[in-house]
Amino acid sequence: MTATCCPANGPGCTPPWLAYHWAAAGELERALPAAVEAGIQAERTFAFAEALRHYERALELWTRAPEAAKLAPLDRITLLERAAEAAHLIHDQPRTVELVRAALTGMNQAADPARAGLLHERLGRYLYSTLDEGALLAYEHAVQLVPGEPPSAERARVLAGYAQILILLGRDTECRQVAEEALVVARLAGAMQAQGRALACLGVALARLGDPDKGLTHLRQARRIAEEQADVEGLGSACITLTYVLKGAGQLKEALAVTLQGAESAVDLVPQDGTTASRPTPVRSSSAWAAGTKPTGTSVLS
Repeated sequence: MTATCCPANGPGCTPPWLAYHWAAAGELERALPAAVEAGIQAERTFAFAEALRHYERALELWTRAPEAAKLAPLDRITLLERAAEAAHLIHDQPRTVELVRAALTGMNQAADPARAGLLHERLGRYLYSTLDEGALLAYEHAVQLVPGEPPSAERARVLAGYAQILILLGRDTECRQVAEEALVVARLAGAMQAQGRALACLGVALARLGDPDKGLTHLRQARRIAEEQADVEGLGSACITLTYVLKGAGQLKEALAVTLQGAESAVDLVPQDGTTASRPTPVRSSSAWAAGTKPTGTSVLS
């Protein structure tokens, strides 16, 4: 009754409010799309804990609402994928892994290998965050799944992700080869975000393999692309790796300047609300590290 009486587009009729009251009234066909929209809106404001809560409610309603696939603004795989990313961003890694595995189980991977490959790439990322040895296998599976031809943004993304875990594991020569392939594919596909991430991995690999000058050139370009693409995760990675290489080269002042500038850019890219303000970004943690101080809160590896 309360939801029915709410004026259309009234100030109190927000998607979270509607989702709660429609569910309480047993109107599941209305509660489900409202819950999904509530999650999307929370995600846009970087309120990831709230987004996850709404997505979880939508997933529960999905099992009860008749013809859920026709009612929801997202398909179930996308809903699981977004819920997994929200869980990852609030550091609920066990739930993150459960959600992305549910997405993989719920789809026909042979019918859509590119999408399945992207999900395996995310699974690798999430497993690495939990120090699970299955992370590398997930990345390898992602690369196997996404077709090499024609060049695609999906192929560039999984290759860039694979290059990143290789550099994290210290497999620099392999990383260089994979990152170079990712860079070629990204340029052919016009995938700028993947291009920036591939450049960051390639830069570190080259620096470790004895060519720090060329490595720094790639890393600076990676940072610029991340800023242009509003890629917060890519910016954090580029700033951290650029700082790492600069510090190794003894260029401490520039290392500090890079991370402080990166922190300012991250503030511009990420709205500071109550949910995210207390959580240090990768760039902020890197700034403190470069300055020789310890970041407050939980450090973020990205």
